[in-house]
Amino acid sequence: MSHGLNLRSAVLTRLSATPALLTLLGGARLYDGPPRGQALPYLTLEALTSRLLGGTISDGEEHELELAVYSRGASRDEAMAALVLAVTTLETTTVAITGAKMISVRRIEVTSRRMTDGRTWRAGARVRCVTEP
Repeated sequence: MSHGLNLRSAVLTRLSATPALLTLLGGARLYDGPPRGQALPYLTLEALTSRLLGGTISDGEEHELELAVYSRGASRDEAMAALVLAVTTLETTTVAITGAKMISVRRIEVTSRRMTDGRTWRAGARVRCVTEP
């Protein structure tokens, strides 16, 4: 069985324990997917893809996370600041995963754009994580 679900939980737990991120978001506004009716800004774990590195799970897994921050700030700055802090936290601190060990974390891509409503900013990042049992 993949460590992806445990990684999801560990990432949200780690980010929820980051006071500076909670300050930027205005509280513990971290979700597993976009919530309905939630005040902005907030961070979501939008996608998680897991692949075996070899033939079995004992060889380790590669996971790609997609994180996003949504904001109604005057510019993309609020969304980008929270997103960069979240990604930097994952890259530079220990993420405790039940049943696995994090071997590496690195950002693949960071983007930002105004949404079609003309008021909301979305900053997104794809992050690659490698785990071993």
